[in-house]
Amino acid sequence: MINAAVQDRYGTDEAHIAVHSRCPPSNSRFVRARPLLGGLTTLQLVQRAKASGAPCRGRPRTVVTMSSFYGRHQNLPVVVESVLRQTCPPDRIYVFLSLAPLIDRVFRHNMTRSIGEEIGEFEASLKRMSPILELVIIDRAEDDLGPATKLLPALKRETDPRTRLVTVDDDTTYHEDLLLALALAADTSTQPVAVGFWCEEFGWAPEAGYFFIHATRRRECLGMAVEGSCHGWLSGVGGVLFTRSVFDASVFNYTARPRGCWLHDDVWFGGHVATSPDAVAYLIDPGFHSRKVRRIEKVRSKSSSYTQTLKLREHGKDPEAQCASSFAAMRDAVHKGHSASRRNRRRAAEARGAQRRRAKRNATRAW
Repeated sequence: MINAAVQDRYGTDEAHIAVHSRCPPSNSRFVRARPLLGGLTTLQLVQRAKASGAPCRGRPRTVVTMSSFYGRHQNLPVVVESVLRQTCPPDRIYVFLSLAPLIDRVFRHNMTRSIGEEIGEFEASLKRMSPILELVIIDRAEDDLGPATKLLPALKRETDPRTRLVTVDDDTTYHEDLLLALALAADTSTQPVAVGFWCEEFGWAPEAGYFFIHATRRRECLGMAVEGSCHGWLSGVGGVLFTRSVFDASVFNYTARPRGCWLHDDVWFGGHVATSPDAVAYLIDPGFHSRKVRRIEKVRSKSSSYTQTLKLREHGKDPEAQCASSFAAMRDAVHKGHSASRRNRRRAAEARGAQRRRAKRNATRAW
């Protein structure tokens, strides 16, 4: 549990996150590199699978799911095309297109949105792209769940615990081996998994309170590829694979959570992964960037969660931090992890001190 001093100073509901640009401590459990089970890297697994001539054989059912809203929907054909060109194409592609975005209603207080007549033609053309694509038009305000719409409706459709669901963004095109790399990493574990290319790690420091740091910074700090367990949340922009059994019914229930969880689906999903007693979140580096084109449109929509988060932060509110710190499992992992790091540093210091004392005694005897 979080100690009383932390709760008194920062609380839990209104805890804030400051972004740290420094390199994380080398012995922090939150950035500790660990090999996949079997000892091979994801890069080696991808190379071996492609050399076999049948890299996609024997995979569990895999679906790709994404969401968008009217006004940003023009990007969808390009994103879908990058999914269809995968080395291992999915069994299904879900596209949830909202005509009444939750962010407009709740955060922008804009209750109406003008829908052009071209939406019907767009719907028909998108459906013609592939028979595995299912486009779901969300025209009722109460059915839109904000950014989490990319996954939650798909979870209701896909109930087999073995099914793998891969979330992607609606303004990004992806590397052709994205699904292959995620699948191979997931294959190494018998536990429910979440696998991604980008981990935002949650921590705490006395001078800043709660903060997060990208695990991918470790590549910059060490000049090497990094793979290991993610003790925060996997960032959806790079593509994330979830085993269906990771989630239970609580992922649909926002009742006791701060409003920031409506804005930040990555944190919401990551909190539930951290809460699951068996699930493992894993960061992989297969030797390529999962994204080919990020932000097809350079100007972000006013209805995007990123834009709304920046506006709230200007007024002293941090919805991302509010959501992250509302999960007890995530808070506990933060403080247990840093305690372990302190113990490791203390033990290392004691060992160095003992070594110096032995050296001094040996020098005295020699004299």
